[in-house]
Amino acid sequence: MPSTSPASRPSAPTRIPGQRTSRTPGNNGEQSGRRGRSLPPDREVNRMTGLQILSLGPFQILDGEEVVETITAPKARALLAYLAARHRQPHSRQELAALLWPDHPEPQARQNLRQILHRLQKSLPPTGDDLLLVRWQTVQLNAQAAALVDVATFTDELAAVHNHGHDDPARCAPCCRRLAAVISLYRGDFLADLDAESPAFDDWVQLERSWLRGQAQWALDVLVRHARSEGDFESVAALARQLLAIDPLLEEAHRQLMEALAHLGQRAQALAHFSNARRLFQEELGMEPGAETFALVEAIRADAIGRGAASASTGPAPELTGLGNQLPLSRTPFVGRARELGQAEEWLADPHCHLVTLVGTDGVGKSRLALQLARRRALAYPHGVRCVSLAGVTTPAMFRYALAAALPLPGAPLEARADGQRLLAHLQAHRMLLILDQYQAPWPGLELVVELLQTAPGLQFLITAPQPLKLRAEWLVDVQGLPGGAPVSGERRHLFFQLLAASQERGSPGAQADRLAEQVGELCQGNPLAMELAAGAAFRLSLPQLQDELVRWRKVHPADPVAAAFECAWASLDGERRRRLMALAVFPGGFTPAAASTVAQARPEDLRLLVKTMLAHPVGRMLPSGPLRLAFHDRVWRLLAEKLAAHPEAWEQAHRRLCRFLTRQMSLLGGVLSSGAPGKAPASLAAEWLNLCHARDWAHRHWPDGPASPLLDQLSWLPRND
Repeated sequence: MPSTSPASRPSAPTRIPGQRTSRTPGNNGEQSGRRGRSLPPDREVNRMTGLQILSLGPFQILDGEEVVETITAPKARALLAYLAARHRQPHSRQELAALLWPDHPEPQARQNLRQILHRLQKSLPPTGDDLLLVRWQTVQLNAQAAALVDVATFTDELAAVHNHGHDDPARCAPCCRRLAAVISLYRGDFLADLDAESPAFDDWVQLERSWLRGQAQWALDVLVRHARSEGDFESVAALARQLLAIDPLLEEAHRQLMEALAHLGQRAQALAHFSNARRLFQEELGMEPGAETFALVEAIRADAIGRGAASASTGPAPELTGLGNQLPLSRTPFVGRARELGQAEEWLADPHCHLVTLVGTDGVGKSRLALQLARRRALAYPHGVRCVSLAGVTTPAMFRYALAAALPLPGAPLEARADGQRLLAHLQAHRMLLILDQYQAPWPGLELVVELLQTAPGLQFLITAPQPLKLRAEWLVDVQGLPGGAPVSGERRHLFFQLLAASQERGSPGAQADRLAEQVGELCQGNPLAMELAAGAAFRLSLPQLQDELVRWRKVHPADPVAAAFECAWASLDGERRRRLMALAVFPGGFTPAAASTVAQARPEDLRLLVKTMLAHPVGRMLPSGPLRLAFHDRVWRLLAEKLAAHPEAWEQAHRRLCRFLTRQMSLLGGVLSSGAPGKAPASLAAEWLNLCHARDWAHRHWPDGPASPLLDQLSWLPRND
């Protein structure tokens, strides 16, 4: 894995990715092509003489090449950073005082602000026009002053690319030149080293940092794809390393770097990088890289990629495409189920079968069985396999949105893709397997399912549900808990030890451990989710302690082994960590590490513990270039939501943070969303549609006058959870 941190990462390559320029002295790859007509003129982003306020990385104030050392007070630096990042509007003194001194009485806070402003005005180098416009009631950074504000330039340039009016900026040379120039401003996390000792200021920084990190990642991904299409693998390698410095768990970037190294004739380095990446995934997530990564590694080992391959070419590389399968990551091992697997596989192979429903209680293993079936039969479907999570979906409109978010309809906005007729037309033309996971009565969207059964002969449904849908076309597989005892070679015990290994890398079987594992399996009634949560609790408890805790909680939940095992896992966490992690219940649609940090103040070690204790799982990426997402099993999410609801103050605070976070995430799209016109919202919102619905509906009910409400109101095109 690259060891370069974002803060210490060098600037972007001097050569613009994909532009074939000679490397002569003085040729820095400056843009030479024509600009797109609708693009505004490029802004100068190179280092300039005069004042520079640099926030993308460690905070710096430069006068030319010299560091300004007269402004050292954290509050003064924080105030200047805030005014620079939000330079477009004036800020009231009351707002600034509350931001920096939230725990002080207002008169004292305003007096502190006056003193800081006076010191700043005396300490800042001259810029021709006054840098700070200090009025009786407001303060603002002067946009006319001769100063470079890196975050302003960065966001303005990315906004110009976003608004250029194309589906894929990687195919637009002017946009790629623009991004290549501006990405050098991103030295690392926003205000990486600034501590203003103010919770309100820290909250704002977290929001900005998360959003800017995502924008930098998006820009780098565009540049990687552009360079790859041009066959410029030196740039691909450099840019992929920058992506990995931002998110070391971005598997797509690992593949891009390995492929680039292979094309550059560095096969040994590519394989060494895979070994390091594989070790990282095992240590951080307790899981292996995906099948596509292993396929690439085998191609590299076979010398089928790069300069040594017989088919090697100096032109653009072909896209790495599979069969269109998009399946969640499998965190847990697959054990047993020979009867259910054989029966369902036989029925799916029958040309008269178009709908198989796996029926069973919460946590019994229906979803894991569906994924195993899909992987075993993937080659039978020319247009691939798609998995649609219906957790949290309660209306027909939400059903259509969930379906649209999972289907490959490139270039179409989400609400256009969710149109019933468009979905019908798309699916009727495909031969594919569609998994509807965690479908619940009263079966929202069932009318669309029935119509597809009647009009889409190449489509097969594999549904997981707590009870049958009672359709004539339905073929049922009853899924129950894993049986114990010798006739099935101790499937419960085998699964439990596998889960222990995944959770904590210990738990080797022995005579006493075998007996305890069998007893734990009995207390969990063979329910795989309950056993998974119990194994997670064993991360902190010995097996005898775990057995005692399960016995205690089964008395509280005699008919619900999942709830009992959840309480064991929850009790194994310390109180402060429980406080942070229960706030993640505001994410019904899953979350990224950045979102968890901003909304729940969850630290990286908290998220690692979530995975270790089996409470949450990595579920892949909603978008190929997006960050890794984590999610809870629907039953675990509901139990966690009950914990949060029992603390009204924490419940309200977490939801308010969610609204602010999502509002900031959407701010760059404000020009698109402000029209409120259906059909204009970008498809990238698909990754967060369920969280956006949840935040919008909560804000309407509980925070109608909050600062997030106006922008969330513009999401009226999203379905309501009525």
